[in-house]
Amino acid sequence: MLVDSPGPSASLGLNLVDSPGPSASLGLNLVDSPGSSASLGLNLVDSPGLSAIKVINLVDSPGLSAIKAINLVDSPGLSAIKVINLVDSPGLSAIKTINLVDSLGLSAIKAINLVDSLGLSAIKAINLVDSPGLSAIKVINLVDSLGLV
Repeated sequence: MLVDSPGPSASLGLNLVDSPGPSASLGLNLVDSPGSSASLGLNLVDSPGLSAIKVINLVDSPGLSAIKAINLVDSPGLSAIKVINLVDSPGLSAIKTINLVDSLGLSAIKAINLVDSLGLSAIKAINLVDSPGLSAIKVINLVDSLGLV
């Protein structure tokens, strides 16, 4: 979990859960609370055999930030959701883009890029590389704009 609070309780929490087995799942929870409790949750459930992302739940608290556009492009040949773009309205802390690129047929998420609109408490890049067969997260790079990871 990465917590960065330069302002009045502004925090970003990242929880990654990977369970190798018959139904490997990746959970990504983003909680951002600049004064209020604005939460944006992204749940990724991937079942091998179909190797497709089954459930995507996006919850955005009203009043602080609104999700403007969600583009879901699913490639049946690769059985992967290629691109998810979240464009958030300008505010205290907005997640600009989330790009999910799955290039393998073994249901591996290759890259997740999180760009926050603020320059203070922002997770700049999160790279998730999942090894085929074990569905384990190999590399997680957290780059904070303050230089404090």
